[in-house]
Amino acid sequence: MSTDRIIVIGDELAGVDAEIIELLAKRMDLVRELELLKRGAGAPIIRPDIEEQRMASYRILADEYGISPRFILAIFYHIHAESIRRQLEERENASKGKI
Repeated sequence: MSTDRIIVIGDELAGVDAEIIELLAKRMDLVRELELLKRGAGAPIIRPDIEEQRMASYRILADEYGISPRFILAIFYHIHAESIRRQLEERENASKGKI
């Protein structure tokens, strides 16, 4: 295998990783906006029914792309946990008048 090709693929992987981080940052921006809307509507932060539906759709997408559903669900578990943590933090800061 050509060392040049290894370097090229490594660079491509680094680019994809950067895109993933950028998308996660965008997702967290949306989470902040969602929390504001939920707070205004008096809606709970955690909505198990919605989360269950999303996890089911992630399983299907993982299968369609040939990726282990277990792997994808583990990733989204952490993404959702961070989303909830941020929403709780936003709500707490708002209740203390920090926002």
